[in-house]
Amino acid sequence: MQELPAFTPEDFRCRLRRLFCRPDAPLDTEAAADWLGVDVTTVRRWCRGSARIPRAVHLLVMLLTGAPLPPVLGDWHGWRFNRYYDNDRRQHVVELVDETGIGYEPGQLRAIEMQQARIQTLEVRIRQLERQIKTGLSLPQRHALEQTRDALRDALTLIETVAGAATA
Repeated sequence: MQELPAFTPEDFRCRLRRLFCRPDAPLDTEAAADWLGVDVTTVRRWCRGSARIPRAVHLLVMLLTGAPLPPVLGDWHGWRFNRYYDNDRRQHVVELVDETGIGYEPGQLRAIEMQQARIQTLEVRIRQLERQIKTGLSLPQRHALEQTRDALRDALTLIETVAGAATA
């Protein structure tokens, strides 16, 4: 079993504060206890250093406060979670940060998935049109299908360019 870096009581309190409080607020031990599924006195003992922090709690708090995901997670190795208080939105934000430091909020990840679905749908429709064009159509019908296919190709190129720029 891999050894985890030691938490000092102060480090643990700082990490909990990052998870459950605005930057300028004191630690909300009740919110931390509720979220971790333990009694508030347990959280207080962990914060004072008078009780050992269980490995699962230690790992969870580390991961949610920026420690990289472990190698056992394969392709996710090196990614990390970042939770911070956004003053403009007046709320905590959680993002998944890749190994290059780019953070993605849940809505952004869903948008990437939706773009991938759009790209696949356009590719299928373009292939269908190309098969139809090869059949014995009149010249005006073939010309109309070619124009539609070309417009879909342009749309596909635009979506791929925008999606590439968004992830670059």
